[in-house]
Amino acid sequence: MIGDYEKREHLGYLSNALMAAGESATRNRLIFAWCDNNAGELGVDVDSKAIMNLGGVKSSKWRLVRDAVVRAVEKEARSVAGCTSPSRQARNVAAAARFFELDDLETQILALAVDCGNKVEIGDLAECLDDGGPKGMAIAVAALIGADPDAVATRLAPEGLLFSSGLVFPQRRHRRCDGRAYLSMSLRLLYSLSDGQVDDPDSLLTTVVGSPAKPELEWDDFNHMGEPRQFLADILVGALSSRAAGVNILLYGPPGTGKTEFCKVLAAKVGAALYQVGESDEDGDEPSRLERIVQLRLAQKMLSRRDGALLLFDEMEDLLEAHDDKPSKVFRNRLIETNPLPTLWTCNNIEAFDPAMLRRMTMAVELRTPPASGRERIWRRNLDRWQVAVGDVELRALATDTESAPGLASNAARATMLANGGTEQLRLAATSIAKAMRGGVEAPPTERGAGVFNDALVQADVDLRFLTGRLCRDEAPRNFSLCLSGPPGTGKSAYVRHLADQLGMEVLHKRASDLLDKWVGESEKNIAAAFTEARDRRAFLIFDEADSLLQDRSMAQRSWEVTQVNEMLTWMERHALPFACTTNLMERLDPASLRRFTVKAKFGYLRPEQATAAFVQFFGLVAPPDLRELLALTPGDFAVVERKARIFGDLGNPSVLVQMLRSECEAKPNVPRAIGFR
Repeated sequence: MIGDYEKREHLGYLSNALMAAGESATRNRLIFAWCDNNAGELGVDVDSKAIMNLGGVKSSKWRLVRDAVVRAVEKEARSVAGCTSPSRQARNVAAAARFFELDDLETQILALAVDCGNKVEIGDLAECLDDGGPKGMAIAVAALIGADPDAVATRLAPEGLLFSSGLVFPQRRHRRCDGRAYLSMSLRLLYSLSDGQVDDPDSLLTTVVGSPAKPELEWDDFNHMGEPRQFLADILVGALSSRAAGVNILLYGPPGTGKTEFCKVLAAKVGAALYQVGESDEDGDEPSRLERIVQLRLAQKMLSRRDGALLLFDEMEDLLEAHDDKPSKVFRNRLIETNPLPTLWTCNNIEAFDPAMLRRMTMAVELRTPPASGRERIWRRNLDRWQVAVGDVELRALATDTESAPGLASNAARATMLANGGTEQLRLAATSIAKAMRGGVEAPPTERGAGVFNDALVQADVDLRFLTGRLCRDEAPRNFSLCLSGPPGTGKSAYVRHLADQLGMEVLHKRASDLLDKWVGESEKNIAAAFTEARDRRAFLIFDEADSLLQDRSMAQRSWEVTQVNEMLTWMERHALPFACTTNLMERLDPASLRRFTVKAKFGYLRPEQATAAFVQFFGLVAPPDLRELLALTPGDFAVVERKARIFGDLGNPSVLVQMLRSECEAKPNVPRAIGFR
């Protein structure tokens, strides 16, 4: 039931509509039909029987009916003519008009939009006067509020204040498939103006835009971003101080890499308030694409005069969705060219974006998973927050094994707290989320160092100790590359990890299975992404199974086998940081790749005296004499036997340990055998 003030306004709309209908039989019949269905709520008594019998009669008949309806409207209007005290809705509209600096006509249109949003029947009345032409909406709106159609058309134009500010979003009849009002507006704004208390700007801002977002992580948690991190902060400091328009920053990367959280941390770093727009509708439900755009426009306008305000628009992909109300490319481009406030955008994948949109970004940065050290800090902070106790060793293992820390650490810790669980429950929660994020595929096992690297237990044709010393000099170049070949378990990857540790660099380990893809062209993209990630993270890049990535092109049978090797060679040539390739099949490498390696080292089986030293190191026992007969031992064999003996309880039996090592050697094809009598 509407109050007297709104009733007076609605009766005014109806009276104006009847006058605007003029001599048009079509418009009059539409308005009479509207009256038959809706005028009763306004207290207007109409002759339904006379209206129903209008079909096919001459104009003189429906003029009589119209005159009767006009008299009924005027009679009811006199009953509420004395109601001059504005309703809450009218006061809210007036406050919003002052906030947005609307003129009188724009204020009338805004009030009509609120009425259309609250009472769809008011929009239906406007449609009775809309002829569907280019100016049909302006004519209809002007008729209801008693204004000049040309002036209304100017106010409703895309460049007008009502539209550009997101206050009113006109929707014609054929576009009202989602049930929105004839003059649409943000539902948050509609409910605020209808039932809220928006006498002051702060209350309107809080209701429509919300409160600033607060970070849960810290600046140091994103050290892995490198130079772009500080550059982004400098851009925002300059943009905020100069009030620069059209500043847009795009952060993209897979889910779980902390894009949204970094935006919050970045805002805190520059001392700005970050407002997230388009997160939900007025009921807390998922907003439509149109609702998100309208909220963005509103927030831009409402915060444009405030110092130190930033906007965050998550899931930018929504702008590309195909709907009936999909705007043109020009609309999207203008949306990010004219924004008065610096805006942060996030998305998971940029492949579907039009290059014309991307080139309008001020800066675009890809976020990747932080290194293990960064993940460990994030896990520790979330575990403390949810009061979950985990030891340092378990925490380090969890950070190493679970790559998507920013996106799942809080959820996994919270689940463990709710279950009153411990380390095993925490790992279960974390790995289940990580598996789901990988499409149901288990994450590959993470290689961990086997303690302190002992070069005395590695057989290579290069002096590894001398090589490490030369490469770790302060003045030594960092654009070197290694090709390490030899049988499995001989210590190739272990040496590279040791070298990276001496250089103070994080290791970025890529297997062939991480890079090779069934789709043509995707393997090349993955290779490029690996080198780029290593560059951005300042990491030591290791390619395992390099023979799969650098196979001899003369043996290629398909074009993509050639382009894949070409991509590797191109990046190897230009990469400015250390990287290494390991392979068990050196003879399969493309000849052109060999000249691109700074150092080539061949790893082999342990010499007898090295095997004896390894026996002491791994088992703490004196090696039996027959150990020297085993000529195909590797450090990896000792590690495997140590784990096996621990299971079977044979760690203290030297003869059994030697037999286990012998079995490992005999399982290898084409290995050297002892010659002569034993």
